[in-house]
Amino acid sequence: MELLLLIMTAAFLPAGYWLMKRLDHFLTHHIALPTEETEKVPLDVALFAEEALLRTLVPGLKEAHISVESIQSDDDLCGRQYKLMGALGDDDLQNLLVCSLGKKRMPHCIILAKNNNPLYRNLYRDAGAKCLDRSELTVERIIEELHPSRSEMNRQEDPGC
Repeated sequence: MELLLLIMTAAFLPAGYWLMKRLDHFLTHHIALPTEETEKVPLDVALFAEEALLRTLVPGLKEAHISVESIQSDDDLCGRQYKLMGALGDDDLQNLLVCSLGKKRMPHCIILAKNNNPLYRNLYRDAGAKCLDRSELTVERIIEELHPSRSEMNRQEDPGC
């Protein structure tokens, strides 16, 4: 019995070592995993919004030489770092989810949220987002939040909604 255990151990250890070596070689040469270098360089703006709103905001931000990326779902938040994130969809619960996940993943990120229902204002504040009304969804407002002027920095303002 002990001899059988010794033979099986002697056979499986080299086979396992050989398989792990092949797996390591495959992962090294064939799959591009995100490195620390790609995650260290933050993009300027990430927008979670409806297509119509994206068509108006994205070209204006690119004209101002601001790197912008549209987020289609909460899964897209896992890959990169952003300086400012906008949850500007028509669904408040989806916006709250994006705000909460964004603040958890990127604590120093500025988060703007479109407030569709006034009942959710306190929830947005708890998630660390600044609420915007429909009239405030402009390229100029996003640029102002991304690069605040000196007068805006001197003024004491409530960071919530």
